[in-house]
Amino acid sequence: MNHLPRFVRCTSGFTSSMLVCSLCILGGCGEEEIEVYEAPQPAIASNTAHDPNDGQDHSGHDHAMHASEPAAADNSASTISGKFTVELPEGWQQTQPGSMILHSYQTASGADVNVSAFPGDVGGVAANVARWRRQLGLGPLTQDQLQSSIEQDKIGPIDANRVDIANDSQRMVVSFGMVDGKTWFIKLTGTSDQVQTALPKFDQFLKTVNWQ
Repeated sequence: MNHLPRFVRCTSGFTSSMLVCSLCILGGCGEEEIEVYEAPQPAIASNTAHDPNDGQDHSGHDHAMHASEPAAADNSASTISGKFTVELPEGWQQTQPGSMILHSYQTASGADVNVSAFPGDVGGVAANVARWRRQLGLGPLTQDQLQSSIEQDKIGPIDANRVDIANDSQRMVVSFGMVDGKTWFIKLTGTSDQVQTALPKFDQFLKTVNWQ
């Protein structure tokens, strides 16, 4: 204790200890400072679209107009805009959409119908057809084959194209057209039998599509 200040040596042992502790506290005693920060609050998503699993009784809605907001729209000029609406054929049910899908339905035959929309032409018709063919394990088409595989179609009020692609067991029918600077895709998929059975009502479904 001879190295302590004179006024510390003159105090009792207890008091000296208290003073040493106080000096350590005032000097920091080598302890690191505690850094405190405020974590950002997570964003809260809002979804106003109908949820088929919301616990409500939606029976008898097969012929009701289904309307929900499309994905965030771009700022391009448009002649058709608003909510996507459609009338579901008898026996069809709305299902939970997956990633990048706006609306999903299951037909009475068990085939699936998915509705999606993406800005621009999404790479063009040839790239999209090639991608769909790869999904069914099929190779690319020549330019002439591609041209002959594309049919003229209508999705509600808009002109559209349609392709019909199949392998030994699976089949995919896609109708697609441009609305408000986006290409809208309406895809019917399933086994060959499921798709063939669903086709008449799929055509009926397309006629009722609108953007209101």
